[in-house]
Amino acid sequence: THIVRRRYGWVCDAIPLEEMTAQLGGAAFGSWYKVLMINRLLDELARSGAVRTDTETAPYTHLMWIDADAVVVDHSKRVEELIALGGHSAQLVVAEDMTPCCLLNAGVLIIRNSAWSRALWSELWTAQWAKRYLDTPFYEQTALIRWLQAHCEDICAAVPGGEASFHSYRGGPAVKRTKHLCVVGHELLNTNQQAVWPAAGASEPDGDAPQ
Repeated sequence: THIVRRRYGWVCDAIPLEEMTAQLGGAAFGSWYKVLMINRLLDELARSGAVRTDTETAPYTHLMWIDADAVVVDHSKRVEELIALGGHSAQLVVAEDMTPCCLLNAGVLIIRNSAWSRALWSELWTAQWAKRYLDTPFYEQTALIRWLQAHCEDICAAVPGGEASFHSYRGGPAVKRTKHLCVVGHELLNTNQQAVWPAAGASEPDGDAPQ
């Protein structure tokens, strides 16, 4: 597999639905489990400086989340190439959404091991304001966008024309950056059109929102 060939560590939680639901407090939509798992791994890195993966316990500079319905289609690509797009200051690399109804797609995330990242994901899980998105589309994805906007990571402000021309398929730049954030074109992370890590069954850019 791509992970084995590139010698990346890999962590997979395979648990019964009832156990996952219990960990989410019984109310949250299932995709919120990624927030819980990301927090756990970032905390593990903060405590011990390493994460136990399928093959070893090792220090990591970044975590990469991949939804269960995403696959690697171009095995010549390396995660490091995507990290490099963000530059030295990027704490989060994420793709624009495949539809204009949402700015970002949280199906694939590259997260730097840093205090900034721990603050982000901890607040998403614990803050009272975030609870309104536990069962509101698009769940943790919408909460993530709200957090970024509230912490001066206004990605639309960096794009001429603002939100109306944010997405690359609507005339926006292919790569968009703020102080801590890098947003890449949807074709790099979450569509099967020239994709690296596409969402399975992804819709066309002007189609319905992904479920």
